[in-house]
Amino acid sequence: MPSAPSPFGPGSEARASLHEWLRARRYANLSMVAGVLVLVLALWLFRERGGLVGNALGWLVLSLGLGLLVFAAAGRDRLIGRREVPLAGWLAAISYSLYLVHKANYHLVQARWGALPAPASQGLAYAVPVQAVPAISRCTRSAVVEALYLRIRRAR
Repeated sequence: MPSAPSPFGPGSEARASLHEWLRARRYANLSMVAGVLVLVLALWLFRERGGLVGNALGWLVLSLGLGLLVFAAAGRDRLIGRREVPLAGWLAAISYSLYLVHKANYHLVQARWGALPAPASQGLAYAVPVQAVPAISRCTRSAVVEALYLRIRRAR
């Protein structure tokens, strides 16, 4: 049974995809503006923390806005992609780990210090230490161990 042609191979499909990508990249700056506007809409939808509209539509709108910003930053030839953001690569590398541990961190902080009043528990002053301190230590340990094993692997 013949395999499907690879989109990265020398076939005409790859050239057509590249042409479409380059054509779409012309609108990267417009995509950036649209992404920011869509993010503002998402924040407006989330104005009521437990509201139905925010939870039903807000996450979809937020994903769309962030997707537009990622598209706008995908190339170095447009406004948002020209400069490197400090620590962006590191944050991207640990983001999945942060996602995996954020609920456990929140639970541990609540178990140790109890639930904070609503205004304090909804702000960044509470969220940053709850998520960042344990997650950064875990991610740093993981990065050190991974770097060590990669070095050993390369030495072989």
